[in-house]
Amino acid sequence: MRRQLIDVLACPNDHQPLELKASKELGAGTIEEGILACSTCGKVFQISNGIPMLFSNEEQNIIEKWWELSDAPLVDHMFMRGIDPHAQPIRCRIRDEAVANGTSILDVGCATCIDYPLYQEAGLQYVGVDFTYKLLLGALKHAPDVPVVQGDAKKLPFRNESFDSVYIKDVLVHLLPDTYKQVLQEMWRVTKKALMVASGISADTAKECRYNVTEIRPDVGYNYASQSSSYTKASIVDALSNLPMFDCLK
Repeated sequence: MRRQLIDVLACPNDHQPLELKASKELGAGTIEEGILACSTCGKVFQISNGIPMLFSNEEQNIIEKWWELSDAPLVDHMFMRGIDPHAQPIRCRIRDEAVANGTSILDVGCATCIDYPLYQEAGLQYVGVDFTYKLLLGALKHAPDVPVVQGDAKKLPFRNESFDSVYIKDVLVHLLPDTYKQVLQEMWRVTKKALMVASGISADTAKECRYNVTEIRPDVGYNYASQSSSYTKASIVDALSNLPMFDCLK
């Protein structure tokens, strides 16, 4: 963990600043192991392998458990690494909007941080947050200097207005019904200027985002029983429009 992260980190329970109680540093301001404590609620969080583990409880929903499974297909340090962010117009557009809005950006649901080079090259201060610890370890495997945090998008572990821009891409579609509204509210809380939502759905499904809920059943050897639900783009627009002081939608 880069020591500068302490300036934006907060307790996910009450959004209050965290204090670094003890640490093992690798030099150049990098903290490998340590403890972060909230003086208000008394909650203590660990820093492990350079990753602040800032979720408010150890409960995981079905989707989050699936991502953490050691045998989950394609969920390793190479996750999404076949994508060149420079070749994807939507990723470049998000970067350009971020550059126009300031000097810092938060990537919500960052996984292995494949977008990090875009922001590094542009000179932006990038931070990635994801619930899946092993994907964050993958991010550090490819870019040891990338600032990443383990956290729940529904309770982002950052102070109010910590970033000039905050974005989420191809994550809302994985969330349970109505959860995305809470995520958007949290993103709005921690941004100063811009909140960006992107989803890689195709033209023939432009009116509806679908997702599958995968039930994990240890009693039958982790077989999967699929369910499905959906929410529309209109519902996302409605959620954004109802955020306090939200005045520009494009």
